[in-house]
Amino acid sequence: MTKRNLVMLAISLALTAPAAVQANAFGLPDTQSVSAFKTYLPAQGRLGTVNVNPYGNAPLAAVIKRMSLEPTDITVTVRGKGDKGVDISYPVGRTSLLTHDGIPVFGLYPNHLNLVDVEYSLNGERINETYKVLTGGIDLPVGEGQTEILPKVTAAKVAKGFEQRLYLLDYNHNNAYNERWRKSQGGQVWDSTPLKWISDTNGDVRWVMDPANFHSRTDGTYMGDMNGFHQTADGSFIVGKGQRVFKFDMLGKIQWNILLPQGYVDHSHDIDEMPNGNLLVRVAKEDYPLDNGRLVTTVRDIVIEMTPSGQVVEEWDMNKILDPFRDAMLIAMDQGAVCMNVNVDKAGEVMTKEELDKQPYGDIPGVGPGRNWLHINSVQYIAEDDSIIISPRHQATAIKIGRDKQVKWILGNSQGWQQPWASKLLTPVDAAGNKLDCNVKGECRGTDFDFSYTQHTAYYNPEIGSLSVFDNGDARHMTQPSLPFMKYSRAVEYQINEQDMTVQQTWQYGKERGYDWYSHVTSNVFYRPETDTYQIHSASAGLFDKTRLPIHYVNEVKRGSQEVMVELQVQSYRLHKVGYRASVVDQDKLFQ
Repeated sequence: MTKRNLVMLAISLALTAPAAVQANAFGLPDTQSVSAFKTYLPAQGRLGTVNVNPYGNAPLAAVIKRMSLEPTDITVTVRGKGDKGVDISYPVGRTSLLTHDGIPVFGLYPNHLNLVDVEYSLNGERINETYKVLTGGIDLPVGEGQTEILPKVTAAKVAKGFEQRLYLLDYNHNNAYNERWRKSQGGQVWDSTPLKWISDTNGDVRWVMDPANFHSRTDGTYMGDMNGFHQTADGSFIVGKGQRVFKFDMLGKIQWNILLPQGYVDHSHDIDEMPNGNLLVRVAKEDYPLDNGRLVTTVRDIVIEMTPSGQVVEEWDMNKILDPFRDAMLIAMDQGAVCMNVNVDKAGEVMTKEELDKQPYGDIPGVGPGRNWLHINSVQYIAEDDSIIISPRHQATAIKIGRDKQVKWILGNSQGWQQPWASKLLTPVDAAGNKLDCNVKGECRGTDFDFSYTQHTAYYNPEIGSLSVFDNGDARHMTQPSLPFMKYSRAVEYQINEQDMTVQQTWQYGKERGYDWYSHVTSNVFYRPETDTYQIHSASAGLFDKTRLPIHYVNEVKRGSQEVMVELQVQSYRLHKVGYRASVVDQDKLFQ
């Protein structure tokens, strides 16, 4: 627009402005006037207009602009849709109000005119308003063999008191082996588009991530699998993807987008926020020298502590801390499903020791640095003694290691462990503290005790002093069963006495559900102290079924019992497609 046209527009606006509105220096209405504000920015209530998907990453979220007003004691309720719809209600604190310059709206239905009730105080008056918020449909990538945009969630059971639960489903879309950006040294080169959404207990989608700003098929720094969501103390979420770690809130505002420090690559599976604000990140190491002088990229065997600005504070190199040549578990595993390496045609096959020793470098089972000998799939910081607990899928149930790089204990059977690691093995005991009769493969006579095999998520729960594990159950007792349908998975709780170096199994769930609930790979267990339940995701059940779409399970089970409080069944959108994790969303923390 030319200068002359701008002047003419200003004169026209000044002449047509209501007499009660004072013109400013540019001849435009003074927007401090309520009547003028309503003329140019029509709003549904006393606050401003509604901005859907304000950051371009969460199309089922919005902000109601505050227009410099100071509402307090804010509560937002997104009304459920239909007779069985679930209301989502949460408080909004001053920090979130100022950060987003308005009231965050979370939990909208897709392709729907949502009704949102907002209650707040303004200048001593208590106000109740209803806003109408229209959303579009879900726009996500689709691929070969896909039947739906998202997996379908069906509620099989929701006990009283659990109706308002929300579950973040952590999946990835169309996993692919991408060799275009690293060929010379091996390493992890899996790549997928993030598929992350939130389901309520009616199975309805209430939030979804737009993957566009988190993934690229051409930029290597945005490749990889996005794994390991954790909700932090401030209500936001941390997660890693290949060469980056992110922190963002449910409105889609990205707080961190950090490239991994130089020399560290290939995050996947897990990340943890420490009490000092630093991050514990499971990575790999580039240009790792072998004894023969060759340089390789390692695979899932390095943990670092890094600051949010990307400075490395500490490193745990498991190739130096543990035994990278122990092969007892590796030669017993089902080669049809080794985490992201899923090949249905190899179901039930195992490798011989000779085959294992000849494996090339890269993301494949094998011994020594540069191969998938350890496979850390969870990592957790333990503040009480400044140590970490890892879940090394290909070696043991769980291992605790101090900042001094000394192993404190190993939870697992004894086969193949040499000194000094053999002296760190925990001894299984019963409730009275009596030693159990267990052989080197982990078979314990006359007891329900069992170690976990090819497990995921070994987490210490400080509220109850237990360690909870998802025991996938492949290679149980270091062998493959005569029939694949004999396999089962469990969620299991252990009590560890570090002084006596003993371990007791105190609870399990899932064994009785047999092969239908069996998950070859992935999955998780999280303890929920507010309900004294274990939230479990059997995320790859039905993986090898060639006749129907697999059904995965999200459960909440009362600790110490077999009482199922929640069961959601997640039907995958194509054959042989696995999930990764599920986690309860703490709504009260979202917008502090």
